[in-house]
Amino acid sequence: MANYWHPTREYEALRSAVTENVQCGNSAIVTAPFIRELNDDAWVSRMRALYESLNTKVAVVWVYCDVDTMLTYVRHRGAARDASKLDDWQGYVASIDADFRPPIDHFLIDNSASGRPLQEQAQALISSVLGEVK
Repeated sequence: MANYWHPTREYEALRSAVTENVQCGNSAIVTAPFIRELNDDAWVSRMRALYESLNTKVAVVWVYCDVDTMLTYVRHRGAARDASKLDDWQGYVASIDADFRPPIDHFLIDNSASGRPLQEQAQALISSVLGEVK
């Protein structure tokens, strides 16, 4: 099986950037898979404690995509970083849990071709995060 990218240092830098922005009073949206981290209760507790101590509202959003749609997106993206995935797509798919959901409260965005339009899902997400009731 291929050795796929593991972004530990990148995640540390991302967390530092978010923390710095929050400490300055800025909002931050963080995008990264965080699969291993969201399965680690201690990590989740540390992050929640950190950001709650900074009076920050944390909302976890999980973006789901079925494997067939994912393949279409990866092919269309044409990024060099995807070459190993495309060279062994079945091996790549076997290395991920496409049905994974974080075991904590989260919002689900369905980015599959069969999902509701992303604009509708984004509007519902924003309304929920901001506490608006429809």
